[in-house]
Amino acid sequence: MKNGPTRQFTHYPGAAALYLTDIDPTLPPAPHPLSEPVDAVPAPDADTRHDTFRPTVLDSQWNPPAPSLPERDRLEEWFGSTEELPDLAQLGSRTVDEAAWVVLNEYVSDHAAGKDWTGQTEQWHIVHSWLVEDAQHEHVMEFLSSRSLMGRWMPEPPAWQAVYLGEFPLLQHDTDDDITLSHPDYAIGDTEPPAAPNGGPVTSSADSGSPTAAVDPSNLGDEEIFDLLEQFKGRRTKTALTEEDRLANLHKLAAQWSEPLPAPVFPDRFARSTDGSPLRAYPAFQEYSWSSSGHDCSMEAPAGLALPCTRLLHGAGLHRDPDNGNWHTSEGQLVVRALRGTRPTGTINTLLVRRDWLTQRLEQLQMRIVLGMFGERQPRSSDHLRTWREYSQTALLTPDTGRLAASRLLTQVRRNPGR
Repeated sequence: MKNGPTRQFTHYPGAAALYLTDIDPTLPPAPHPLSEPVDAVPAPDADTRHDTFRPTVLDSQWNPPAPSLPERDRLEEWFGSTEELPDLAQLGSRTVDEAAWVVLNEYVSDHAAGKDWTGQTEQWHIVHSWLVEDAQHEHVMEFLSSRSLMGRWMPEPPAWQAVYLGEFPLLQHDTDDDITLSHPDYAIGDTEPPAAPNGGPVTSSADSGSPTAAVDPSNLGDEEIFDLLEQFKGRRTKTALTEEDRLANLHKLAAQWSEPLPAPVFPDRFARSTDGSPLRAYPAFQEYSWSSSGHDCSMEAPAGLALPCTRLLHGAGLHRDPDNGNWHTSEGQLVVRALRGTRPTGTINTLLVRRDWLTQRLEQLQMRIVLGMFGERQPRSSDHLRTWREYSQTALLTPDTGRLAASRLLTQVRRNPGR
């Protein structure tokens, strides 16, 4: 680090900062393109034979059951029915080998048999999770209970690329950006822009009478245009400063920088607790991906994993299995599982964490965990959607009972009559 192009670093800043990310040496070896594994379970197919992290066999424990999908001639009846829609109270937890697990993240997509994209029925859902401060969890649940998660307006998890898997958790990137709950309720007329920080209406420079206000030149006469040009030239003219003026400016800057920054002012559409502070939610998981289309010639297919967030990992003493996305305690107990599977109707990607370990970890952090689920029933078609059903639900993990207290399922049929 002392010589060459990296001499400016006195400590190892990570592979991304050093441009050393052509190949991730912390990934397990991907299968050779000519290899034919005979002991893989389940047997690899054309889509998975080159995957670094192989699919896991479905056992009806870690994976959710497949939905009942009707034929195309029953689409309208299926959209109109609310029977057998996912329920987050059951969907958000699993029992694997007699141990209780909580779903931190999940994506499941199933479609009826038939030629792809010809209108056969499809149902998918996504489960996200967020950490919330213990003092705010009731207000967060109240805020979310009447709002659909469709549109992914909640704080999104970080998605890392060009970062080594072995470098997680990334402590220097554990920030609080974009974690304030804000939802524009357009359905109830919230179409106005947020209020200005001083509480008054938002005004543009054109309304303020400032000489720098935006002006449409097509509405000006020749003399007015020449006046504007003279003003512009005047602003472009540089004036030499004396040493006394420069020193005075430095003192002004020092005085400004010494003053504490004002507290941020949040628009009214931001959710607030009873004391007026904004509600915050921290994504409880993060995503890692490594491309196979770059300089890494050792891979035939991209690699990806979902991992617990930095707040859950840092200081917890967990160690990742070098061959997969599972995490163990120092005593060897498996507490995090990253699972992916396929079935005739579709695919499943799930991140599970043991409930007893999660409950203990949340108590240490003085936080709660909120789960959110959203999805759709729709025709699998390359054409514009004309009719579909969407659904959304939230749930809170209760530490005393270990159960998920789910809010009411929000669902409705959407139509595009003009298409």
